[in-house]
Amino acid sequence: MSLKTRFKNLGNVLAEDAAQTNVFVLNSPVLTNGMYERLRAVLGEGVAIIDVTLLAKEATGSGAGLKAALDRIRAEAEEAISERGAQHLILTDEHQNERFAPVPMALAVGAVHTHLTRKGLRTYCSLNARTSEVTDPHALAVLVGLGATTVNPYMAFETVAARSERNLGTMTPEQKAKNMKAAFDAGLLKIMSKMGISVVSSYRGGCNFEVLGLSRAVASEYLGGVTSRISGIGLAGLESKLAELHRWAWGHEDAVRLPVGGFYRQRSSGEAHALEAKSISLLQKAVRNEDYNAYRAYVQALNHEQQPIQLRDLLEPRPVSAPVDLSRCESVNEIRQRFVTPGMSLGALSKEAHGALNVAMNRIGAKSVSGEGGEDPARYHPMRTATI
Repeated sequence: MSLKTRFKNLGNVLAEDAAQTNVFVLNSPVLTNGMYERLRAVLGEGVAIIDVTLLAKEATGSGAGLKAALDRIRAEAEEAISERGAQHLILTDEHQNERFAPVPMALAVGAVHTHLTRKGLRTYCSLNARTSEVTDPHALAVLVGLGATTVNPYMAFETVAARSERNLGTMTPEQKAKNMKAAFDAGLLKIMSKMGISVVSSYRGGCNFEVLGLSRAVASEYLGGVTSRISGIGLAGLESKLAELHRWAWGHEDAVRLPVGGFYRQRSSGEAHALEAKSISLLQKAVRNEDYNAYRAYVQALNHEQQPIQLRDLLEPRPVSAPVDLSRCESVNEIRQRFVTPGMSLGALSKEAHGALNVAMNRIGAKSVSGEGGEDPARYHPMRTATI
């Protein structure tokens, strides 16, 4: 697996000519603030910087202000490449302040990537995002998936550096930035691996995800046709949310302390979690003590007591016919003989986990996957402690 990121229009990648040489390469698309400044110096005059903000007073909730901003951003990107010969675009929201609100960076990156692709210009430039919105690998992966060549989460790195300035912790700002970059890189690799994608160049711009809650029109026009199965809000709704966040951030004379929230860890004042402490305690009690009443209480808590949290909470099974009499059904023993463990080979699991699956599947009369590249010779003989 690799996050190596290249900066150049390689032309025909199957040809062996001068276009394939002299390529500037980074080991990762994630840029620390120092790396961003050094990259700017290396890329030189071929860089075009595009401001990804709009006047806050134009964000009235109608969607017109956000649409005008996206039209401007796309036009500036096209003009920079076709008229000025720019080879690198930098979309930045660093100029946001009391008067200017940031356009959602995912929307801006997707809009520029989609527009340049339709115009036949995308391969002529790199598309780099300097954003305050990225604070975790998911947000990073969204930008790369929508077409970003590199991402500089400047606010995240400034935040960890500020903690050192206040003498919070023993690490230097450089060490903290290095650790944060390593966390971003590892998170992006994990997201790619779950999709079976090995190199970031195959993930970039692939739009290999779906969106929830955005209209199909927005997805088609600005996000490269990303699938939106249930549709949702359009530019008007996004503009209203943008204006609300801007007022919240800049509507106070004193600095606003950011709420801790509860997205990653359950908190009484934070976001609700589908599997809260109470329900998990009931499930553990049911399994540990074989307590059916505890299990029923667990089911009651999940299905009836809490408000819908996930999309599937809005769905209910619908019977399509009368139940089949059990006498017409195969026995459990017959059914489980058809069970297999695909993808659970020795190459995908630890030796211990693979062995446990072998034992379990053989005991129920099913089939388990062998090791890849040949079995351990010791496995050719019956084991005294298990049925193999």
